[in-house]
Amino acid sequence: MPRRCEPPSSPGREDPSDVRLLADALFANGVNQIFWHGAPLRPEGSSARFYATVHVGEDGSLAPHLAQLNDYMTHVSLAMREGAPLSRLAVYLPLEDCWTRGTLPAGLRRPSAAHHWELHYQRFPDVTMPFCPTWVTGRTLEGCVTEDGALIALAGNARFEALYLDVDWLDPVSLRRLSALAGSGLRVFVGRRPERPGRGGGEGFDRELSRLLSMDSVRPAREMVRELGRPVLESPLLPEARLRIADDSDLVVFIANPATHGICYPMERGQAVRQGWSGELPLKVSWNGSCVETTVRLEASRSALLRISGGGRRGAVHGEKLPGD
Repeated sequence: MPRRCEPPSSPGREDPSDVRLLADALFANGVNQIFWHGAPLRPEGSSARFYATVHVGEDGSLAPHLAQLNDYMTHVSLAMREGAPLSRLAVYLPLEDCWTRGTLPAGLRRPSAAHHWELHYQRFPDVTMPFCPTWVTGRTLEGCVTEDGALIALAGNARFEALYLDVDWLDPVSLRRLSALAGSGLRVFVGRRPERPGRGGGEGFDRELSRLLSMDSVRPAREMVRELGRPVLESPLLPEARLRIADDSDLVVFIANPATHGICYPMERGQAVRQGWSGELPLKVSWNGSCVETTVRLEASRSALLRISGGGRRGAVHGEKLPGD
């Protein structure tokens, strides 16, 4: 039975900086287009508010800022749809682990989530972050192929140098697909030996797992950083980011304000201003055989969009001025 969706704590008084920070977190995690929900139907004399999220009616606090917010999200959305994604590492999403964990502890439950499998608290392992990771599932792997040792997904639009696997439980179907891909040359870095969820079939699972782990392209996770080499992004304070290779070979880099790390549901009103990080962010971008060093200036609750000419070959860095800055 669906849970009742609780209303926001301050409907009609939302801070536009919070909305922008939330959009930035989505962009930095791979979302490349955002749609508003509709405004509530309000006959004359009605005081109806939208029941589940921000209020975009003409009497809401966002009304004077909607045009600017829309311009901003449109600008970043277009940049995040240029060319093809640059994500060096596919990370197997531990769905089976989350299913076996069941209900969240009372202190972690939210109006939107009561179980681990709703993935509200799932985060990329820290060791994967410098390689611009992307989650993949067993279903995703069914549509993938290997090419020159790389994992090709999304009808060829995404290319990963390797796959990171660190789970307690692994579906047998996913295991067989991983074995097929690794047998074709895909590098797989394994953090621990997973087990088969459910009952029965354990012997066949163990044989297939041993076969996978014995392949030349499969390595312990501790060897990943050495084998993959220099990360795409390096910074003393590595924020969430998303990269694209544009059709003109420019590298498009979206850098989210580090305050996106602190977002949870329900989001506190004014959180972007209170937790927003500001300062000079040293950044190294290594791609296509060159290393570009730059400094990104971030204001509180603001993010940055960079273009590196020719994928770094000429080393020219252009910081785009975003609508609303």
